[in-house]
Amino acid sequence: MDGFLGVMPSRECPEKRGLLARLLSENSSRLGDLYFEGILEVPCELIREDVGDIVLPVYIYSRVKGISGELVMGVDPGERHVGVVVFVGGERIIGETVSPEVLPIIIDLFSRFFKGITIYTGDYPCKRLEELGITIGRNVAVRKIRERDVKKILRVVGEGGERLGRHVRDAYFLLLSGVSETFRSRLYGDTKAG
Repeated sequence: MDGFLGVMPSRECPEKRGLLARLLSENSSRLGDLYFEGILEVPCELIREDVGDIVLPVYIYSRVKGISGELVMGVDPGERHVGVVVFVGGERIIGETVSPEVLPIIIDLFSRFFKGITIYTGDYPCKRLEELGITIGRNVAVRKIRERDVKKILRVVGEGGERLGRHVRDAYFLLLSGVSETFRSRLYGDTKAG
């Protein structure tokens, strides 16, 4: 089988084979124990230096698991750093701190390959998603979460005992709080969830 885990660049961009192999190698821990038979072609626009570390693991995981429906994100937008947590099929795939400039690129790419994206973000005024150029609509929904309520919930230690960075931790809290509110709303008809 040619390629890392049978993952190949799309036929339109064979020149990206080396970049894809490097990005996959650097992110092999994020892909865990994924196993599939055959070849998985990755669209050319996802094989990028700037956001490949985020979009590739999410895309590959979703396709191997057969999930192209909804992607859920927690986003903690700050002045210089943005915490991003991405869940697919109930599994956390990514927890990263990125620059504000790449967040619109990430969301735009995800919106091309997933039927729906729900973003849970805080209500603190340091930076708003609109200021970052995030296009809301089509298949992207944003739910604002009261951050002061989230801060009361917990102080988290990441999987395997690693401490999460402040921005990633806050994005994770926002996502969990938003999902919780949405679930509560669906169960009890409460309209607080967004």
